[in-house]
Amino acid sequence: MAAPRTSAGDPARTLALLWRVDQRARRGPERGLDLDTIVGRATALADQEGLEAVTMRRLAQGLGVSTMALYTYVPGKDELIDLMVDAAYQRMPRADTTGQPWRQRLIAIADDNRALYLAHPWASSVSTLRPPLGPGLMAKYEHELAALDGLG
Repeated sequence: MAAPRTSAGDPARTLALLWRVDQRARRGPERGLDLDTIVGRATALADQEGLEAVTMRRLAQGLGVSTMALYTYVPGKDELIDLMVDAAYQRMPRADTTGQPWRQRLIAIADDNRALYLAHPWASSVSTLRPPLGPGLMAKYEHELAALDGLG
C-alpha cells in the first residue's frame, strides 16, 4: 500500500473544503455535523491509533452518522487527510521569536515542528510533497519564513 500523501484528491474540492468555501447548494434537512467536528474526530482517532485506523466507515460510526452521510461533508479519505494535516498545522505551537538572534529563531521553529509531530505522530507518515494550500499551511510557512526575516 502506498504511503498517504496530501493533494491526492480533487484539487478544486480540496481547496474549497480547506478554505470552507461551500460551492454546493444544500437541500433537505439541516445537517447535524460540521467539518471541524469531523476533522477533529478523525485527528483524535489518528492520534490514538494511527492514520490506518481512520476509515470513512469507522469515522462515521464514531460520529453517529452513516458512512454515506459522512460523504456529504468530505468526498473521501484523500480530502480528509488534507483537512487533518492543515488543521494540525493551524493548531501547532508557534513560539514568539521576536528580537531573538536568527539561530534561536530557527531552533524555536524546529522545536515547534517537533512538538507538532509528537502531538500527531501520524502526520510524519503523510507525504507533503504536494502540500494542500490551506490556511494552516499558510500560517505555518509564514511563521517559519518570519524567522528568516531581515537576514538578507
